Amino acid sequence: MAMISLDLDIVLWIQRLAGLNIFIDAFGIFCASVLIWFQLAFVVVFWTFGRHRTLELFSVLASGALGWLASSGIGLLYFRPRPFAVSEQVQFLIDKSPLVKSFPSDHATIAFALAVSVCLVNRRWGYPLLVVAALVSLARIFVGVHYLSDVVAGAVIGSVCAFIVHRLIHEWLHTRHHQT
Repeated sequence: MAMISLDLDIVLWIQRLAGLNIFIDAFGIFCASVLIWFQLAFVVVFWTFGRHRTLELFSVLASGALGWLASSGIGLLYFRPRPFAVSEQVQFLIDKSPLVKSFPSDHATIAFALAVSVCLVNRRWGYPLLVVAALVSLARIFVGVHYLSDVVAGAVIGSVCAFIVHRLIHEWLHTRHHQT
């Protein structure tokens, strides 16, 4: 019970700026709901115009997909209501159904899966995507739809999925290379 109370206290602390300035709210809403699509578009553009193999793009996209499947599966096994559905003190800044699960954060999972996957291939481009993933995750708390533990769990799940996919593809390439 102490963890739930701490999680709620962190949401309220992060939300202390919500509603005070229209620009801060707009930036938070943008990061929470739109920025992840820019991250995905960046990944596709990076591989389209870069000198990267199709298999690397597949690895990044597969990491995001695996992360989403893992996050959704965990959400089916354990339902945790969103912060705004639990406490009237939490400001709700975006339109989402309160019946949707909070734990783990799908956005954080996918954002970190994409970012870590790119980092494993190209750190120079991956590090900025890690910053984007962190912004997406913090913004999900700011708008009142996730707790800190939701986004931390999502970051861990997404990162683990990126490492798994990266390792499986490299093992497959290594095995394939030695067969020829």
